[in-house]
Amino acid sequence: MNSRLFLKVKNDEVVVYMYSMDRSDAPSDGEVQYSLKTGERKILKTATGDDNGWHAEWLVLRHLRRIIFDENCPEKHFLAIG
Repeated sequence: MNSRLFLKVKNDEVVVYMYSMDRSDAPSDGEVQYSLKTGERKILKTATGDDNGWHAEWLVLRHLRRIIFDENCPEKHFLAIG
C-alpha cells in the first residue's frame, strides 16, 4: 500500500497535504490536514478511489505527524507500507 503526498499549505496553524491512492496513475486530489495548535488530524477531501476515506485514515493520517515533525514537512513524500 502506498501514497504520494504533496504539501499544499503550511502556516502557523495548519499543514495540509494532498494525497493519492495506491495506483501510479491516480491523481493526488485528496486532502488531509494537521492542526499544529491542537494536533487534530482530519480528512478535508477524499482522493479519487478512496470513497469511504479508509486509505486516508489507515495510511496517511497514521503517519502525518511523523512526516511533519520528524521529516520536517517535505514538499513531496512517498509513503509505502507493506
